[in-house]
Amino acid sequence: MITQLTIKNFGLIDTVSVEFAKGLNILTGETGAGKSILIDGLRFGLGEKLNAASVRDEKLPCIVEIVLDITPELIREYPPLEELSAGENSLIINRAYLPDGKTRVKVNGLAVTINQLKKLGDYLVDFHGPHDHQMLLSSGAHRAILDRLCGFEADKKEYSEIFERYLSFKKERRGLQDLAETRQRDVELLEHEIKELSLVPLDEAQYNELIEKQTKLNNAEKLYEAA
Repeated sequence: MITQLTIKNFGLIDTVSVEFAKGLNILTGETGAGKSILIDGLRFGLGEKLNAASVRDEKLPCIVEIVLDITPELIREYPPLEELSAGENSLIINRAYLPDGKTRVKVNGLAVTINQLKKLGDYLVDFHGPHDHQMLLSSGAHRAILDRLCGFEADKKEYSEIFERYLSFKKERRGLQDLAETRQRDVELLEHEIKELSLVPLDEAQYNELIEKQTKLNNAEKLYEAA
């Protein structure tokens, strides 16, 4: 669970740090009080893109730091956490958007890519909005929910590996078939050429005569070019 959220130089926020207690935490306030800014900051900290207009002062870095408590069960379910947590019971995600437009991301002091952060964020935190009920009509959402409930990641990984091998073998088989078809076309062409040659009645005398004529033609061509 998230235990602390710190946001600096984001939207209307100069600096704010919010601590969350174990159990249910509720943020309330009037429209415009800044609830959505906290959520947007949290989304940015977990890997979503940042609109440059959301940076309060473009000369200063925009920073979001998220502290989460993690359990051994969570680490077993998501193995990358073991390396990132380095044996700790908490995870500190720090993402900064720098004045030069670059982004720096660290998890427990280790530099990670945006893609790694996004995968981690998708696993650790779920965001729900007023239109989430529409997911009930999405077949893609059904599969995602079912996959999470079944907890068959090992079987899914094994299936993916087997399927990748199947695609590789299928591609190799197609290549061998193409090679066989090319070979067959070559054989048919050669057979056709042999058949045509066999229809020409040439004996040794005729062959020598043709060679002699060919030699004369070549010499005549050379004389013509020399002239």
